[in-house]
Amino acid sequence: MRHGTLFIIRGKPGSGKTGLGRAISPASNVSADDWFYALAREQGKTYQEVWDPIHLETAHNWCFTAVENYMIARAYTFISVANVFEKVEHIQPYVDLAKKHGYRVSIVEMKNEFKNDHGVPQEKVDSITLEPYIHMEDTCV
Repeated sequence: MRHGTLFIIRGKPGSGKTGLGRAISPASNVSADDWFYALAREQGKTYQEVWDPIHLETAHNWCFTAVENYMIARAYTFISVANVFEKVEHIQPYVDLAKKHGYRVSIVEMKNEFKNDHGVPQEKVDSITLEPYIHMEDTCV
């Protein structure tokens, strides 16, 4: 039995991932960036002031747990998670989680170039290459 759809939105910084996630599922969208924004609010600082690669694992674990909590609640038809998802190994745990909880998966790759709100240097953005992810049995509607 399917409970809804998990939208895995991937792309470079500034590609519109967050905006699309909010449009798809305004009350049930999450990203690792949200953890940094919460930390910034808590400390009275900006995102750029608190962002540190030392915290990436914590931020991504928090993001994964938030997605699972949305699935467990069964209150949302659409859930979106928006991260860079540069490697397939970053996507697969979410696909497995969706299967476990009876959600379809739709993987969306953003290729737009909007303003990068996170202060990621353009050289870094340009160096990001997304590994292809093609598993038709995982992405069928």
